[in-house]
Amino acid sequence: MSKRGAQYGKVDGPKQFFVCQTFDEKTMSGVTYIVKLDIFHLRDMRQAIRKAEKEVENCRAVGAMAYSITVDEGAGEYSELEDVTKFGSTPSSDDF
Repeated sequence: MSKRGAQYGKVDGPKQFFVCQTFDEKTMSGVTYIVKLDIFHLRDMRQAIRKAEKEVENCRAVGAMAYSITVDEGAGEYSELEDVTKFGSTPSSDDF
């Protein structure tokens, strides 16, 4: 790891992230939209799925999705979303 990377907590090379993204509904001018609410980074995919499911079950969000993504910050590369699991109301894949 470079000295600069260490200073800012960056990791050289690709790193996999496990994410829970929650969603809410907003109504504007009589039209209801699904909007991003919160994002959580978790230790593994199992925890991301569990968090997404709980957020919807406990009515903290109208929808949630768990996914993994691989990021190489140094190269500016981001993989497609992988292992996507959805709960409740979420945007279509084209909108995300």
